[in-house]
Amino acid sequence: MDIARQIDNRILAVFVDTWLEYPQIRSFVGKFDNVVMLKPTMGLKDIIRQYGWCFPGKDVAQTIWYARQGKEWALNKLHGLDRNGKKSEYRQGYTKWLPLYESDILISHYYCVKQNEEPIALYEKQTGRHPILALMAEESARRKEAYLRTGCNSFESERPLSKPMGFWRAQDVLRYTVEKQLEIAEPYGEVVEVGQVPGQIGFFPSCGPFKCTGEQRTGCLFCPVGCHLTSFEKFVRLKAYNPRLYDFCMEELGEKKLLSWIEINYRRGYKQIV
Repeated sequence: MDIARQIDNRILAVFVDTWLEYPQIRSFVGKFDNVVMLKPTMGLKDIIRQYGWCFPGKDVAQTIWYARQGKEWALNKLHGLDRNGKKSEYRQGYTKWLPLYESDILISHYYCVKQNEEPIALYEKQTGRHPILALMAEESARRKEAYLRTGCNSFESERPLSKPMGFWRAQDVLRYTVEKQLEIAEPYGEVVEVGQVPGQIGFFPSCGPFKCTGEQRTGCLFCPVGCHLTSFEKFVRLKAYNPRLYDFCMEELGEKKLLSWIEINYRRGYKQIV
């Protein structure tokens, strides 16, 4: 947004206030002008009850959802087969999620769709506006595939959009933040060079690599995507940061059942937190 508004400061920003972000993120967004605030049309409890959790990522979650509905393409994918039912070396990674497919835990991609994507789609339809997105190809295989297919601009597609940061890396974003001395939201802490001692004075220009002293990524506080790869660290931090929110997530929303299942079935030295 900083780059876009150097070109035209009238460009609108759109923020979906799901109330599932860190409160400081919402406060930070409120500091900017020309921000449109949207709300999900469906409550979180209803989403969880009807569609379940998005885990381990949107691609696998969507595949499990449709496989449970008997869709052949999804069943083939989960069994490591291509569209024609033949073994595919590129799909063998999906087979490790067969136990999740066979479990009684409700899994789908709709957690993200209902919370974020549908409010945005409705706004686009009502206003006729098209988005400039800060998506980066390195963030997921799905985004990389989409970027390689369309490049930065996809003006002729069913949903016209621009992804000018598609070729950026996370390190590029952090470097830009340092060089432009941009303010960032409190949960991220400060952007520092890896290995830098807190409070250390540097005499030479920072050259990276960089990291945030707080959260490296934010978003939905309760989102379980990728938590099996990080020893449930985000939930450890959530428990310390806001025990009431943590209890709401685990007990009222029922995420404890999912995390317990993950720990049993995909244990890699995880910390016991549930």
